[in-house]
Amino acid sequence: MIHDFLDFNFSNADIQRKREESNARVTALRERRKRERNRVTRDVKEESVTPLPNPNPNPNTSNDVLDAGEENPSEAATSSKPSKSRTSKTLIPDDWHPSEHHVQTASERGIDLATEAEKFRAYAESNAKRYANWDQAFNNWLLNCQNFNRSQHGYVNRSQQRYEQNMQRVRNAQIAERAKQPQLTGGSDNAFGF
Repeated sequence: MIHDFLDFNFSNADIQRKREESNARVTALRERRKRERNRVTRDVKEESVTPLPNPNPNPNTSNDVLDAGEENPSEAATSSKPSKSRTSKTLIPDDWHPSEHHVQTASERGIDLATEAEKFRAYAESNAKRYANWDQAFNNWLLNCQNFNRSQHGYVNRSQQRYEQNMQRVRNAQIAERAKQPQLTGGSDNAFGF
């Protein structure tokens, strides 16, 4: 037994009580935050839009007093604008395939549609791409695929140009080296002719 231990340290009962109080406090905080998150999410889903105050161009008249049949200008402005519904971006669907529009675009541009569709799906799956409209994303892919596949049609990038230039220098140096060597005469194996 240690002399005066409980005068300077907590007892086991005190430690258990403090743990329970702390757990209750943290649980209450988490529940409160969860309720607030759900409330904010619910408000966003309902899209409760409060109209902005309309500045009154004429201070002598009030927006509250309107003639019979006259529409409030702030209400007219909000009713004439179509509300945008935002579609969520998704991963590529398993049943997605090119449409007739894609077939027509590919045939007009001379693109191998099956290969490009396979490359598009592999790119989308490997990079976990998310789009709101997969048909439009593939349409953009078809419009840009010729830019990316130019090397097959004679396009050479800078590294390929440098490689070709270096190889041409090597060939020129070999030609110059051969020109410096003495010419063999009449079928002999050496420069002296025997």
